[in-house]
Amino acid sequence: LIEKSKEKISIYEEKGITAHFCEEPFAIIILTPIMKRAHNLKSSGEIVFVDSTSSCDPDNHSITFMLSPCSAGAVPLAVII
Repeated sequence: LIEKSKEKISIYEEKGITAHFCEEPFAIIILTPIMKRAHNLKSSGEIVFVDSTSSCDPDNHSITFMLSPCSAGAVPLAVII
């Protein structure tokens, strides 16, 4: 999983996606261009919702979405694994 993650980060960066990876403790944060744009919303500086799902794979990693409210609903700010 660690090697595959390192491989994917360079592919993400080619597409304008920011991804940071840490081996110990294992963590990945992903920000797409739309997520980066959402950081400019006034609401993203005031209210952030955190939604986590755990045990999604054999290693029991948790997937956490950071969201902010806007007039269209909830807009994603980041994904953390």
